[in-house]
Amino acid sequence: MNAILMAPAEANAIAVVAIQSVKAAREKESLTRMILDDPLGFLGQYGQVRTQKAIEPFQVLPWHLEAFARTTGRDIVLKSRDVGSSTFWVALRVLDVLADPPGDVLVAADRKKNASNLISYARTLLTRLPSEWRPRIVKDNVGEVRFECEDAYGVMQESSIEAIPGSPDSGRSYRCRHLICTEMGFWKKDDDYWNAVSGAVSAEGTIVCESTWPKLGTKTVYGQFWDNPEKGYTHHFVGRLAVPWHTPEWEERRRRDSTLGGFPREYPATPDEAIKAPVEAALFHREWFPIVDEVPAGALVVRYWDMAASLSGDWTAGALVAMSKGVWYICDMQHMRGDPGAVEARIKQTAVLDGRGMPIYIEQEPGASGLTVIYHYQRTALVGYSVMGDRVTGNKYERMVPLAVSAKAGNVRLLRGPWNSAFLGEAEMVPTGYDDQIDAAAGAMARIMDALDSSASISVFHEDVEHQISPF
Repeated sequence: MNAILMAPAEANAIAVVAIQSVKAAREKESLTRMILDDPLGFLGQYGQVRTQKAIEPFQVLPWHLEAFARTTGRDIVLKSRDVGSSTFWVALRVLDVLADPPGDVLVAADRKKNASNLISYARTLLTRLPSEWRPRIVKDNVGEVRFECEDAYGVMQESSIEAIPGSPDSGRSYRCRHLICTEMGFWKKDDDYWNAVSGAVSAEGTIVCESTWPKLGTKTVYGQFWDNPEKGYTHHFVGRLAVPWHTPEWEERRRRDSTLGGFPREYPATPDEAIKAPVEAALFHREWFPIVDEVPAGALVVRYWDMAASLSGDWTAGALVAMSKGVWYICDMQHMRGDPGAVEARIKQTAVLDGRGMPIYIEQEPGASGLTVIYHYQRTALVGYSVMGDRVTGNKYERMVPLAVSAKAGNVRLLRGPWNSAFLGEAEMVPTGYDDQIDAAAGAMARIMDALDSSASISVFHEDVEHQISPF
């Protein structure tokens, strides 16, 4: 037998390749074993997620352990917002196809943009793994990430996570190992869409249906799954108390910015709190208030204060409202809680910023105490400013109706500002929640209407121009 002789350099090269192959196989075996044996331990040690502020380590919480222990592959999740439920399920499914390629994860939502948000979580997880386990990204866009890694036999395989929008046809051409249906309770034409996307899952694949509780409840496919255990879905609940970042201060802000039924439905502490949340008939809808970047020059403008000098309960609100050619503009909103001194300081500061030509109305409480407050501002706190008391009649609901009618007709605008979000959140709460900002805006509107109905003049203050104009 003839021996085959190799040059030393060639032999060394083959040896190096062999060593590298063995090392890669061991690394693959180690990664697979770690993920499949203890995915939450792997996430806690190596996982990173993108939050609204930064990229942070994945924090394993008790509810993660409980949900993982009970998952069956057919899971339905009732959740609070802002608890990280979607991130958790996406991470689990992506790790599974990373450890055992090939495989595809499909994320379905009512809009592709919402589904694509979850793709960013997967992207962060994959691209920030230790280099020896990091897959090769072969495609990366807003709604899809495709990546390559070795299977158990050392063969490169391609896997993916992809977002699809809420359309009855969008899921029919897909095949996947894992399907994640996010905010499923708010899908439009949910019967058709569910039939389409559920048909994309392989026979042994998994499905997660997660959502906050929908307003239509059991009239949705999601609601039926949750309400009927015989549908075969394991129930999971993740409430607002399951995460440490939901503090009392956080809850106070969320309650203030939510509708009466919206908070318990979207941030429940128990499943019953969500399911039994009232579906209130709102006097206002946020879509009635378009945002604009300017107000016409020469508009009639007043500042109106609805005062509440306390550290709890109602809020002090000061609305700057203008009217031009039949269109109303809410230009600014001061909104605070504080003791009488703090409230007075805010009113004085706002008056300085508005300018001396701005008419200032303060809602006057009944009796001598209300009159005393007005005299104080006229003679002491705001000397040199045009300060008037407003003795209101009727209930608040009746006083808000003209504003609601005008807004519904498309005749009310909000001047763009950081206060817009809180105002819109409060507007949706009326008449069952806080109403101070709406009350102040309605009061200002009423004073301008009164001026237009009389022969009195009213100050105009816009773009640093001060005038006195008669409405006739």
